[in-house]
This record gives sequence, structure tokens and C-alpha cells, in this order.
Amino acid sequence: MATNLVVSPVTVSLTPYQPNQALDVAVKNRQRIQEAIPTTPVAGQIVTIQLPKGVFAISGALTLYSNVILTGVSQAETTLILDASIRSVGLPYHPDANPAPSEAQASVQRVTITQLTLKITEEDTRVPPIDITSEQLKNYAKSGADVFPRANFSCIDIGNRYLDPTLTFHQPAYQPNEQILIQHVTIDGSTPTGCKGENGISIRNTKGVLIKQCTIRGIGEKNGIVVQECDQVTIEMNAVSDVGRSGILVYFRNTAVLVKENTITNWLQRYGALHYVMTYRTYMQAAPRLDSAKPDSNSDSAIYAYGPMNEGITITGNTIIARTQAANPCNAQIQRFWNAELAADKPVLPAAYTQYAGIRIAGTYAATVTQNRVELETPEALAFVVISAKKLRFETEDQEKPAISFYGGHDIQIQHNQFYQYQATGSTSSMVTPIRLFNILPPNYDTIENWAEDMPGILIDQNTFSVEGHITHAYQTLCELHLGNEAHDSDTIASAITITNNQLHIPTWKQGNRAFFTLQKESALGVTRQMVLHNFEMWGNQFTDLTPPIQTILLAENIDVLTQLELQRTVNVTKQQVTLQGHWKTSAKINEVIVNQPTYYNQATFSGKTVPIAHQEPFQFQLAFDDWQQAEKANALVSFQDTDATVPTHAKTYAFLPTIAVESYVFQDVYLKGSYTGPATKVTLFVNGNAARNGALNANGGANTLSIYVSDLIRNLTDVVEVALFDAAGNEIARQKVPVNAVRPAVLPSPYLFGAHSVIGTYTGAGDTIRLYVNGSQVKTGELQQDTASFTIWAKDLISSKTDTVEVVLLDSTGKEIARSRVIITEMASLKVASYLLTSDTITGTYTGLVNAIQLRVNGQVVPVDVRIESTTKRFVMEQVPTWVQSTEDTVVVELLDTAGQVLATAIVVLVDPPSLSPDPYPWNNQTITGTYRGQGDTVQLWVNGEMVKRTAVQATNHTFSIWAQGLLPSKDAVVDIVLCDKNKVEIARATVVVTDPPSITPKLYLWQNPTITGTFTGLGASVTLYANGKVIKTASVNGDNTFSIYAYTFIDKVTDVVEIALVDSQGREIARSNVRMTVIPTIQPDIYLWGTTAVTGTFTGSEGVVKYVKLLENGKQIHITGGLDFATTSFGIYAYNVIKNKGSLVEVALCDTTETEMARAKVTIKQLPSISPNQYPWKSTYVSGSYIDTDELAKKVRLLENGKVIATGQLDTTKGGFLIYASAYITSPTAATANLMVALYDSQDKELVKNTVTII
Repeated sequence: MATNLVVSPVTVSLTPYQPNQALDVAVKNRQRIQEAIPTTPVAGQIVTIQLPKGVFAISGALTLYSNVILTGVSQAETTLILDASIRSVGLPYHPDANPAPSEAQASVQRVTITQLTLKITEEDTRVPPIDITSEQLKNYAKSGADVFPRANFSCIDIGNRYLDPTLTFHQPAYQPNEQILIQHVTIDGSTPTGCKGENGISIRNTKGVLIKQCTIRGIGEKNGIVVQECDQVTIEMNAVSDVGRSGILVYFRNTAVLVKENTITNWLQRYGALHYVMTYRTYMQAAPRLDSAKPDSNSDSAIYAYGPMNEGITITGNTIIARTQAANPCNAQIQRFWNAELAADKPVLPAAYTQYAGIRIAGTYAATVTQNRVELETPEALAFVVISAKKLRFETEDQEKPAISFYGGHDIQIQHNQFYQYQATGSTSSMVTPIRLFNILPPNYDTIENWAEDMPGILIDQNTFSVEGHITHAYQTLCELHLGNEAHDSDTIASAITITNNQLHIPTWKQGNRAFFTLQKESALGVTRQMVLHNFEMWGNQFTDLTPPIQTILLAENIDVLTQLELQRTVNVTKQQVTLQGHWKTSAKINEVIVNQPTYYNQATFSGKTVPIAHQEPFQFQLAFDDWQQAEKANALVSFQDTDATVPTHAKTYAFLPTIAVESYVFQDVYLKGSYTGPATKVTLFVNGNAARNGALNANGGANTLSIYVSDLIRNLTDVVEVALFDAAGNEIARQKVPVNAVRPAVLPSPYLFGAHSVIGTYTGAGDTIRLYVNGSQVKTGELQQDTASFTIWAKDLISSKTDTVEVVLLDSTGKEIARSRVIITEMASLKVASYLLTSDTITGTYTGLVNAIQLRVNGQVVPVDVRIESTTKRFVMEQVPTWVQSTEDTVVVELLDTAGQVLATAIVVLVDPPSLSPDPYPWNNQTITGTYRGQGDTVQLWVNGEMVKRTAVQATNHTFSIWAQGLLPSKDAVVDIVLCDKNKVEIARATVVVTDPPSITPKLYLWQNPTITGTFTGLGASVTLYANGKVIKTASVNGDNTFSIYAYTFIDKVTDVVEIALVDSQGREIARSNVRMTVIPTIQPDIYLWGTTAVTGTFTGSEGVVKYVKLLENGKQIHITGGLDFATTSFGIYAYNVIKNKGSLVEVALCDTTETEMARAKVTIKQLPSISPNQYPWKSTYVSGSYIDTDELAKKVRLLENGKVIATGQLDTTKGGFLIYASAYITSPTAATANLMVALYDSQDKELVKNTVTII
């Protein structure tokens, strides 16, 4: 093996980070480090790049080459602030690149990164946070200017961005990178505006990886650690918390991976929401949409072997904790996104899309999961363990028909793990099912001849499953074999599952539906899918005193081979002999009929002895009692083998696990109490090796409890006290030593000043060991000073946050916990107070340190206010503040007091005028919206129908604003808001603008010398002003119904005066003006209408342009509207012949203006037209005579006409209705033939009424 020489360190000088530092400083820092890294490694030489103590910003990707150690002084002393990755040189290269890159360009070997803290820049413009609470969540997986901000780099990124498109079994992974060590590195993606980064550490295409003792927290988008296409990987003793997706992701095509003794807390904090939006978008844009593609769930686990093509994975000794007591933060944001989506056909939102899972093994062969501790205290958990295969696509000659197979899901061992679901008082914890399995059919399933023998399968053995909360599965099943979600036989077929020797604590099994194991069945649209299982084995599972021994299998008829084992242990005290006797029960389904069948196990081994197993015959072990005790003490197992199997299977065993748990006993206590598990029938107290007294089992304490009266038997603190359990045969099955404590064990830690070296305190009782736990995980063993009953535990760098849950645990000599106490974490007293908005109810703030009281001082005087101190969150709230603080001129101080009343810290409260807006009413289509504001405003924004359309600065000198609005409102019905923002562009006030019609005023026609001018208006008018010939005459208030009336009679001299009305707003500003049309009072006087004549005529008064026409009415109804007006003669005529239907009707004429408004009306008098009948006239005789009829006495004259001209006037005999006209002297025609004679009647106005022809003879 070649030896590598570490040359002298190259020390790099860097400029320390300062707030608001210029970017070029960070660029130069990166350039200095880059220049120190050799681009061409020298064989056998390792170059150390030594970074100095301090905090330094670097900008741009830092590229690493082979044979380099990048180191700081220590994790705590050297910090780099990044805006891009620390990455290997080969990252962008492809193995098939042309021309091919050199070895130095394509890969790195022997690279170490150590003793550093890496943070991501707080500059959001360079690296935006992954903020799923923002409105931009809806743009995840989109492109363009509004894309969701992705912090798309891994802090450490080693490898090549090459993905083998074939993913076949036959070609090894491309792994040009080798020997990568990352140790003692802290990576922190959290910033004041949110978490950033894609992954903490990303390793690809590498052989030989060690990631050890690193702390990773606050990664925004995805994983703490991810490896892909790697071999010989160790991920050990790292702490990962608050990451977007998984804590540790073993992606695909990895081999020989060890994940050991890591601590992972609170994963899947952001990616669940991102995953939903991405899946939702894909589904909604698909054509056609498939139900299988609907958004279903995201349950990425703390440790996730993702697959496919992972092989040889060991996950051991890890601590996984999701004790949130609250819903996953992604689900509320998914609900918000779903609510905002307007599509009517959007898929139904699952109740809890994002769910926690502890460990997932997918697409992986040969995996071992052992000695891990998983704690889930959350209402949204899927499972402790999920195992599945992963879809694998093979390229074929026919590219349109690739071969589909599944990889993984077999040769998986889940052993010796502790799975706990806690439920704190007042909270609710739940999970779907503790174990979920699906798609676990191996790729060679169609060639398997013996399902029971020829595969290793899945082994779940000797684990503890404790579920204090609820299992939401309909049957509260421990393990569900779930229908697959891929188009493959494995969606309904599975094989080789063994669940043995597990200890179960599931109190909810006391009621409701219960099942140990469930095969899923589903019916949809008339089609039923159900799981079929080849070979299921279960035995030796044990139940706590609060758990019913449920062993029900749902859909057991779909199991081809079901193997169960009954094993009894018998102790012969006389012969000092223990007998183990087992009996196999195997059933098989043959031609749909279930029959008994021999087990395929053919031998059993226990305590060094092997016996054969024959069909339907029990197997048996006989051991001397001493041998049995030794075997029991050694926790020996009965193991079973199938020596004829063609493929080795997992070792199957039966475990004996009776236990005793005795409560701490203090000298002179009356009773010794505890609990037990196992087939015990008697409990006995032993003192100094001698049986002293039998106790009671399952008495007052309930099931599986023990109690022994001991006060008269334990006489000395030095007595050796033991408790033993015996079975029905009198055989001792368990024994436990009980320490005798002089006092009640207790541990009393002093408050820990955050950042101090040690946790110290005192204890009581017979403590032997003291340990420190942080967030539920043991991190350090301390020292007990027994002479002073005190302890010291090193804690510096082990308590990373003031919010950590820190406990001190005291153990006795047997290693049993006898006392535990929470450590109060404190710090130097400090005080931060939020600015106070006048008129607000409260003053709020935060504090640090041990605080006894907080008080308020106003203008030098302490004032009585209610103060609420929240010790857990270090927040305080002062109420009833407006009683004492009323002006920005007040001096207000908050003071922090200790237990002696001494002031520890003070803070001056900044008083802020409450921001408000008062926009003026906006007349529709005006240019600007104006108004005033209060508070520390910097800009105003115009919002129309919920969208911001304009922004402008305020006039700070007079606290006014004016913002352009013309053309920005789609209609006068738009919802218009003005938003006031501070200098940080944060909204501090909002007010709705009243949009009014454009102001106008419409005076009605004014009849000269009437009392008032009236009319209507639009807009926000408050008063009207009367103008005559340009002078202000009078002002009057408007009416609430948008009308006005103003007195005018004595102010207008002539009808020809120029009169105007102006509309004025509440500020005294004229907003509209209009001329007043005036006229004298119109009249109409009809002539007497002679019935049967052509027209109704008459005279009128009224101005041209005011009166327009005359209309005729009969009995109040208009019957003609075409009457014209002759303004020269002020007369009118309206056609009436055959229009007036009845001589006795009420007939009227009405004079109307230009708006068809009636101005005057008069009744028409109707008279009957007289008739005249002349007698025959002898030519040249003296008189023309005749008769007439005149019922209405209209005729006053009678006349003779010759050829149309009046030649003589006669006399009327009104008594007899006759007439006589002297004619002979007046007729001038020479002959009768040429004389055309007529007689006519006339009225008093000399108007011709009627005429008739005179016949001449």
C-alpha cells in the first residue's frame, strides 16, 4: 500500500466577515482559497489547506482537487459563509465526454474536509430561502420569472452529475472518485428569513466514503446527507435536524453502506409541500389523467434507502426522533395551496398528505436494520418501518417497449430495534400502521419453485413496538401488506415474511377492530384487488400487561404457506432439568384448499445442541438446570434451519424474554412494587440469598404488576435484595437485583448557562452513574462525587440550542434508571421589546436569563399593568398599556427584575403613531386619488380588485399622497384600496376608496318668478351655489336623494339673465357647474271647436326653445301629438276631424316643452256647426230666402255670395229659424247660367260657419 505524505499546511489569509460587506470581499476570499489548492496533485503527497480562525464569506463555487485536506481550526472557530457549493472538480464531467477529461479533471481521490462550520449566506437575492409559507409555493416545479426560489446547491457536493440511463444489473456503477472523508463539520442552512440549501452533503460516484461526527441542520429543500452510486460508505455519529426532506438518503445504486449511530430529528419539514405541488401540477397537465398519478402522500423517512439497486445496507444504532406534538408544517401550506386552486376538477386533498416515517428500505437487497431507536410523537405518522421494492426500467432492442422489473424488498432483517410512539398529556399521536410492506416480490419470482425455502425474505424479529397513541388503520394492524402502486405483479403478490419474538405494547388493542397482520383488499369500480402472500411465519411475539394478545390475520386465506410455532419450557426442580418442547403448525393452500403440511425446517439448535425436526412430531431439548440458567443468562435462542434450502434464508429463532421491572426502593418503605412479563405465577423476595416472602401478582396494581410487603424483612442498607419470578411448575423464570437506597433517589441539576463547559448539580440516593441526555438521546456520561453527593457532566458543544430538551439521568449499580430531571437552560439576562403602536392593547417582547418579574415604567414611574411571562418561549406580554401610555412624547421603559427585585436589564420602548389612511372619494375617471395618512409611511400602493397596479412615494412633509388612477380601474364598480407601506415595503395600513360617479349638476327648467330652482346632481356634492350674471347669489345644502332646491325669486331680475348653479363638495371645492334654462310661465287658449271641422285652433304664450308643441287629449288621454306652434303669430292648430270621437267628451289641449314635459293645459269648448237650406231662387226676383238650424246659437249673420264673393247681408229670424236677403240689386251676372250663388252663416267674430248653394230657376 502506497504511503501518502502530508506536507506542511498552506495557511490562507482571509478577510473576516462584516455585516453589509461588499460582495467582492467574498469573491476574493474564495479566490485565495482556490489559489492555494493544487490543481495537479503530486503522487504520494497530501496538501493541507489551513483556514484561519474566524467567520469568512466566500462567493462562488470552491473546487477541490485530489490529495487535499481542507480544514479550519475547529468546528467552533472557523466558519465559512457560502453562496455556492464546495465541490469536486469532476462534478460537471461525463465519462463519455469527447474529448475525454484528464484524471485530474474528471475525479478526485483522497479528499478530506474537516473542522469547519458551513453556513449559507443570509443574502436572499443570491440564495433565496425555501419558504413554503409564501405565495410562490404555487410556482414550484415551474420555470420563468416567478419560479419558486430553489436554493439549488449542496453545501458539500462530491462526485459527478452522471446518471447511467440503463440502470442494468450487468454494468458496475461509474465510480471514479475515491477516499472521501468529511468529519467534524457543521452545516447550518438556517437563516433569519428561512432555511436554505438543497442538501447538506451530497456524494456521487465514489468508492470509499466516511462522513462522521458532523452536525447538519436547517437544510431548506431536501436532505441532510445523500449518497448515490457509491461503494464502501460509512455515515457515522452525525446529528441531522430540521431538514426539508430526509435526514440521510441512500439514493440508488449504492453498495456496502453503513449508517451508524446517527441522530436525526424533525425531518420532512418543507419537501412535503413541494412534493405535493409538483405532483399536482404533473397530474393536472397530463392527458389523459390517471388515477394512479393523483397526489397521494409523501412520507419520506429519517433514514431512507431509496433505490433501486442498493445492496448491502446496514442501519444500526441510530436515534430517530420526531416528537413534534403538532401537525407536520407542510400540511397547512398544502391546504392553503389547494384552497387557492380554482380548477373545478382538481383532485380531492388527502387528510394528511405529509406523514413521518422512521426508516424506509426501498429498492434494496441485503439490508440489516438493528439496534436503532425511533421515537414518533406526532399526529401525522405513516409507520416506523416501510419496506418495498423499487421499479426498474431495462432498455431493450425495442426502445418503445422497455422491460419493467422490481428491485429489492428481500433479504431484509429488522432486529433488536426500539420503536416508540409517545403521546404527551393533552396531545394526540397517531400513525397509519407501525409496519408497512408493499411491492416486495423479487425480480426472479417467476422462476421460484419453492416459495417457502428459496428466498431470504423479510425478517422482523426481537424488536419493541410501543404505540401509546392511535393506529388509524381500520383494524389497528401491527403490520400491513399493502397493495402495490406500480403496474407489476408485485402489486398483489408478495413472499417470505417472518415476524417473530417482538414485544408489543399497543393499549388501543383493548377495543375496536384489531389485527396482528393484514393483507390489504380493495374494491373500486367493480374490480377487487387483494394481496396474495407466499409463506408467512409468526411466533414468539410477546405482549405487555396493557396489550391484549391479538394474533389475528386478516385475509389469512390468501396465504399459501402459514408457519407458526408453539414452544413450551418445563423446569423439573427435582431433576434440576429444563425441557424445551416445540411443535410446528404449518398450513398450505393447495387447489384452494387449506391443508396441514410439514414445516420445511428440519433441525433446531439451542445451547450448543442440535435436534432433528420431523413432520407432526414435537422437537425437544433437555438441559441441566445450570445449563439452562447459563443459557437464560446469555439470552440464548432456539434457532431453526432448513439445510435443504437452495438459497440461504435468514436465521429464524425463538426468544425467551421474561422481564422484571422493580420501582426504586428506599430503605424502610413498606412495599416493594414493580411489573413483570412472562408466564409467572409466583413472585418471591430474596434477602441475602434466602427466600424471605412470597408477594402478590396482579393484585391492586393491576395486570402484570407485583407487590411484596418488605418493611420487616430488609433491615440494613447493605442487604442484598432480589426479586424472582416462578412459573406454574415452580420454575424460576426471572430474577432482578433491587438496590436499597438510603433516601429517595433524586437528581437536582443547577440551571445551565448556555455555552458553559459543564452541567453540575447534586443528587440523592445510591446513584452509581450519571448521564446527560439531549433531545432524548444520551450524549455524555459524567462523574459523581459521592463524598459531596454532587456531579459534573461535560456539556459544551453537546447542547447546540437553548431550546434543546436536556435531562440528567441517575442510574443505580445495575444500570437501571432511578431518577431523571430536566435541566433549565438559561443565559445572560437580556431584553428585547417590540415597538409599541399607540392605542394597542399590549407591549410584547422577549428576554433571556433567570427572570422573576418584568415591570413597566412610564415617565419615570412604575405603573400597574398585567404581565404574562411565558417561561418556555421566553416571551412576555404587558396588558392594559393604553391606560398609561397615550402619546409619543411619553418615556416608556421595560425593566427585567431578579428574585431580589434588582433590575437585570432595561429596554426603551419605541412609541409609534398608529398608521392609518384617509383617501378622498375618487370621482370615476379622474386623474389621481388623493388623501392623507398617519404613521411612518414611505410609499402608497394602488390595489384594484386585489391586484397592485401602481406605487408612488408619499408627501412626508404634510402627510398627504397623490397616486395616478386614470385608466387603471376597469369600471367604477371596481374594488379600490390604498395600501400604506413602510420603508421596508411592508404593509402597515389599508383603506378602501369610495369611487363615485363623475360629478354633475342638472337644474330643471326654471319658470321665471317661481320661488325656487330645483334639479339633480351626481357625485359627492355637499351644497349648491346660485350665480346670476357671474355673481354669487346664494348657497344651499343638497338633499340626501341627490336633489337640490335653492331660493331664486327675488334674485333674478329678467328672464334673459345668465343664471348658473355650481355643485360644491364637503371641502368647499366646486366640482360641477351648469346653466339654468329660464322661461316665462307658458299659457294656452284654444278657440271654440266646431264639431266636425278640421282642426282645433287657438293661441299660446311661451318662448321658442322652451315650449315645443301642443297635444290634444280626449278624456285625459292623448289622441294627437302633431299640433304645431306658430311663434310669429303665437297661434296653434291641431288636426281634429274624426280624431275626437264623442262630442260630449272632455277635450283639452296641452302645451309641452322640449323634454315633453307639460307646461300648460286648457279645455276646448265644442259646439255643433249650424246648417243652412236656401229656397229655390227665381232668377231676377227680389229676395233669396230659406231656413237654418243653429242649436248652439253660433250664427249671428247670413250673407249672399256670387261667384265666391259676398254681395249682400241678410237678416236671421232666430225665432222661426229662417232668413231673408235682398238680392236683385246686387246680382251682377247677366244670365242665370253664369251666376254661382251661395248663402253662408257667420259667427260673432265674422267667421264663416257653414254655406250652401242657391238653386236658380
